[in-house]
Amino acid sequence: MFKIAHIHIPKTGGKYVELQAFKHTDNFLNLGHKGFVRFDIPNDGDERYDMTCLDYDLTDYVVFAVVRNPFEILVSSYFHDYSGQNGWDNCRDRFEFDTFEKYVIDYCDTSKKFYRPMHGKFLFWQMFDESGKCRADFIIKNEKLDEGLTALGDITGVRPVLGDKIGESSIKRDKGIRRDYRNYYSNDMIRMVNEKCNRELKSFEYDFYGSTSNKIFIDCKDYYNPITDEWRTNATS
Repeated sequence: MFKIAHIHIPKTGGKYVELQAFKHTDNFLNLGHKGFVRFDIPNDGDERYDMTCLDYDLTDYVVFAVVRNPFEILVSSYFHDYSGQNGWDNCRDRFEFDTFEKYVIDYCDTSKKFYRPMHGKFLFWQMFDESGKCRADFIIKNEKLDEGLTALGDITGVRPVLGDKIGESSIKRDKGIRRDYRNYYSNDMIRMVNEKCNRELKSFEYDFYGSTSNKIFIDCKDYYNPITDEWRTNATS
């Protein structure tokens, strides 16, 4: 049996992975929101950027992460209400994002830093090291999460306990009905996110309407450097 380690990319189902699927086993390591780079100085005062996966010996671990459609991540982040928060990191209160449109405009404005600067650069930066290599051995698409965790269990021997999703109220409900994330976007907002998240959409096979493939796992060969923000598709190095 292997041991597995999870890179928790925000708003991709990480709490379900950690608090439901693998809570029962000692062969699971939660790496949290840390990435595979080391910053020389605190990143805009955010203490989470001072921690790094490089501090762990992952020699005996199979490392995995979960990705999600960027269009859906933005909706989930804005309407996040887990543990009483008003948006992810209370962003609706802290930055006066009183509409989802304002949140999207701020996120897509490349002339300034997003309130979570690294996520403003590249939503999935945590998987990549300074050489540009993706350090996740397996990347599961969120819409195939249970299938992906089960397949990962078949490969590693660390089998998940599946159950009800945690934090599903993150997507705003109208009269108790879960709304489709696509209903929150205007044509202008779709254009902005397509331009801003072009790299994520290409590398991990998404568009506005959902996944552009039926894959459970994504084998990412693309280059991304979290320090320089350089990205190249189909990188061979």
